Amino acid sequence: MGKGGERVVAAEPAGAAGAGWDVASPGAGAAPGAGAKRTGMRADFVWAETGEPHIRRRKLILAKYPHLKKLQGPDPWFVPPRALCVIALQCALAYAATGLAWWQINLLAYCVGAFCNQNLFLAIHELSHNLAFKKAVHNKLFGLLCNLPTCVQVSTPFTYYHRRHHVYMGDHHMDQDIPTKGEANLICNTVAKFVWAFFQVEVYALRPMFSMPKPPTAWDAAGWAACIAFDLGMLFGLGPKALGYLALSSHWSGSVHPIAGHFLTEHYLDLISRDDPDRVPEEPIVGGPQETYSYYGALNLLTYNVGYHNEHHDFPQVPGSRLPLIRAAAPEFYEPLQQYNSWVHVMFKYITDPTIGPYSRVKRHIEGTAAAIKAGRGQRESASASDNVEGIDPEATKAHGKKVD
Repeated sequence: MGKGGERVVAAEPAGAAGAGWDVASPGAGAAPGAGAKRTGMRADFVWAETGEPHIRRRKLILAKYPHLKKLQGPDPWFVPPRALCVIALQCALAYAATGLAWWQINLLAYCVGAFCNQNLFLAIHELSHNLAFKKAVHNKLFGLLCNLPTCVQVSTPFTYYHRRHHVYMGDHHMDQDIPTKGEANLICNTVAKFVWAFFQVEVYALRPMFSMPKPPTAWDAAGWAACIAFDLGMLFGLGPKALGYLALSSHWSGSVHPIAGHFLTEHYLDLISRDDPDRVPEEPIVGGPQETYSYYGALNLLTYNVGYHNEHHDFPQVPGSRLPLIRAAAPEFYEPLQQYNSWVHVMFKYITDPTIGPYSRVKRHIEGTAAAIKAGRGQRESASASDNVEGIDPEATKAHGKKVD
C-alpha cells in the first residue's frame, strides 16, 4: 500500500527516455546538474508518442475473453430508478431549505446535496453513452430530466465533449478534459491549486466553451428552456433559498469535497506516491504511460461505479453496473495497474504536493485533428466519430509526442 490508501502494484519504468513519451524538463525548483529530481511542478505536459492504451487493451481482453462483449448494452434498472429517487430527494430538500438559515442551507448542500447532484452529473455521464435506454433519444430526454436539479444545462454539452474525450483521448486539440496551457500556467502554487479545486466544476464546465465552443443544437435549446423553467419555478414557487440550495449543491459537488475527487483520480499523473517525481507510471501490458487510473472505494456506490475508470475507457459501451464484472473476468489486465481507494487523500495531495499541478496530464497529437480544425471540420467530425466509440480504428489514434501550438 502507498500512502493514503493508494495501491501501488506496478513497477515504474527506470526512465522515460525511449519509453514512448517525453517528460518535460524539471520545474524551476529542480536542483541543477545531471539526474536532478524535480522539486517543483512539471513545466509542460507529458507528451505521448503512442496512441491511447484503451483500444489496445480492449482488443487483448476480447481476444482472450470474447464473452465479455455480451456485457455491452443499456441497463435500464441501474441509472433511472436511482436518479429518479435522487431528483425527488433534491426537490424535497429544496423545499425543506426554505425554512433554514443560509448557513444551514450551505451546510446541508455540502453534507447531502453535493452527493446528490454529483450522482445526477454521473447519471448524465452514463446517459451520454446511451447506457440506460436502447434509443438514444430516450437517453437524451432522461438526461434533461436529471439536469433539472443542477440549475444549469450540462447534459447536452457534456455528451458532446465527453464523447470526444473518449475518441480523441489526450489530443492537444480535441480533448477538452485537459487543462489549457494558459490555465496550467496560472495554477502554479498551493494557493492557486486550492482556488482551482474550489471552483473545479465551474472551470470544468466553462473551459471547453472558451477553448472550442460547441455548435448550438435544438437539444441545447430544449435543455436550457427546461432548466430555466425549472429554476424560475423554484425561485417564484418556493423562493430563493430553495434555488440557492440546489445551486450550492452543484457547486460543492465539484469543489473541495470528497465526491469531487474522481475528477483528479481519473487521468492525473503524479498522485501515486513515488520515489522519483520525474518518473511516469507505465502501462505494464499495453505499453506507454499510464494515463487512466481506477478507484475501487465505497463512493462508487453513489457514483454508478465511475471509479472503475480504466474499465470504463476500455469498454465505454458497458454500463457501470457491469464494470466490476469486467475487472473480475480479466484481473491480470487490471491488477498490475496503479489504482486508488481514497478520493479524499487524492484531493488533499493534489493541493498540497508541490510537484503536482495541471501539467500532470498526458497529451498527444493525433494526426489530422489540427488540419480538421483549421478547415472548420473538427467539430462536425468529432461529433460524428464519437457516436461509435466502440468501433474506433487504432490507426485513427496514431500519435506522436511533438509539442504543438
